[in-house]
Amino acid sequence: MAKEVTKRSENYSQWYNDLALKADLAEQSPVRGCMVIKPYGYAIWEKMQQALDKMFKETGAVNAYFPLFIPKSFFSREAEHVAGFAKECAVVTHHRLMNDPDGNGIVVDPEAKIYLTWSCLKDEYWREYIRDNGLRVVSGPDLIKPKNADNEYGLYTIGENGEITNIAFPVWKWGKYYELIVQKILNDAWDTETENAKDMAINYWWGMSSGVIDIYQCDTIPYSTVKMVSLLRKAITDDSFSPFDGELRSQEGIIKEALSPRLSSEEIINMDWLNDNVVGSIPSFDELTETAQKTVKANGLPIMKSEGMKKEE
Repeated sequence: MAKEVTKRSENYSQWYNDLALKADLAEQSPVRGCMVIKPYGYAIWEKMQQALDKMFKETGAVNAYFPLFIPKSFFSREAEHVAGFAKECAVVTHHRLMNDPDGNGIVVDPEAKIYLTWSCLKDEYWREYIRDNGLRVVSGPDLIKPKNADNEYGLYTIGENGEITNIAFPVWKWGKYYELIVQKILNDAWDTETENAKDMAINYWWGMSSGVIDIYQCDTIPYSTVKMVSLLRKAITDDSFSPFDGELRSQEGIIKEALSPRLSSEEIINMDWLNDNVVGSIPSFDELTETAQKTVKANGLPIMKSEGMKKEE
């Protein structure tokens, strides 16, 4: 909010903006070039619109409504008038939505791809992979490395100049995590009967629905996205939504039919496949760094061979 109001005689445009902010009529929007019209401001607009609408209709004029977007070719026809306000125009060049072939409206484009590489390989080249493929949105490691702190973790974007802007990252609530482990042991639910099961991740598999993991969203995220993530978080914690429900497709084809049961925790832990929209592969155990190999063993995760991605005997 503006602390001072510019004099109208000095800068009319700035005076108008300062006044709107100071009176709490509007505020800047996360979307560049847009404003959020707040209740008082919208009430003023409604009264102005109603008065003007009455005056216009008294002259015989009628209302009409036109699209917000126009083809760029229309704009180009008036090229001589563009210079003064071209920088205020937003150009939509592509999208990730498509019409549902079944006629159910708009759906996410299933051809959208996720490029996958790993930061835990002996021959580390993930930064080069990101650069060479022109990737701008990156889902990096979940945690910050204390000895090598940087902001290449969680979900972040890479600008044209290489600048990193963090978007969101997971928050691990270790107090809750160890509380659940103790409860499981006290309830005699820790699997020690099956060979090697005591060291398997199935014994300590907890996620967002159990309160062990949450998501922190940075201030750079638009309000509408924050709202959508909040709704998904609530649905997951309420167990009314799971990404492991419904049909699942791997790079090899359908592996779970639409009406089949949700994947169990053990099936999720032992996943040795990637979604069909992922460009990349799961590395073999020998390709991992020594530290990563220790992590895999400590977590009781399945150790993979290079050929055929089969579990090691």
